[in-house]
Amino acid sequence: MDKFWHPKGVKLKYSDSILSIEHRFYYFSKADSTMPFTIVNTSDWVIIVPELSNGKFVLVKQFRVGTENTTLEFPGGAISAGENPKEAAKRELNEETGLVPENIIFLGKINPNPALMSNCCFAYYATNCQYKNSLNLDEFEDIEVVEYTQKKLHELINNGDITHSIVLSAYSLFLVKKQTQNNFHTT
Repeated sequence: MDKFWHPKGVKLKYSDSILSIEHRFYYFSKADSTMPFTIVNTSDWVIIVPELSNGKFVLVKQFRVGTENTTLEFPGGAISAGENPKEAAKRELNEETGLVPENIIFLGKINPNPALMSNCCFAYYATNCQYKNSLNLDEFEDIEVVEYTQKKLHELINNGDITHSIVLSAYSLFLVKKQTQNNFHTT
């Protein structure tokens, strides 16, 4: 399939400290035509599914300007330049919740929207988390930390109270790994 797509150039349309938008021109030989595709470039991200020793999961509530709603999400954020994704996951977990995990396990890589976005998100599971620090939020972060049993978490998902696609993807990866891998909590 890739053999029919031929890059023909890139034109930067917008850039700031958070993201850039470009037109990537591709010749598609099956249609014998070239077209610009709009791509958003931004940092790679991490998302963490944190579980406390009592089996509860930790999420954060925060207002999101894009949807103009308060969302329920797992903690996460951008990976800093040169930062290892696993270290970014530990940092973001600590900053947004004050939690320190006993162990952090890679769940998988998520492409948020490969049609439009060039970045990826690395999902992790944090085990036996303990509250050890104060929140260390960015200037425009306003977060409330909440805890839910797995049963309540499933209710929230089924009721449409959790709609963030990356949160749902990360939790799906968690459930699949938990179901298919022996010793999931200790690897």
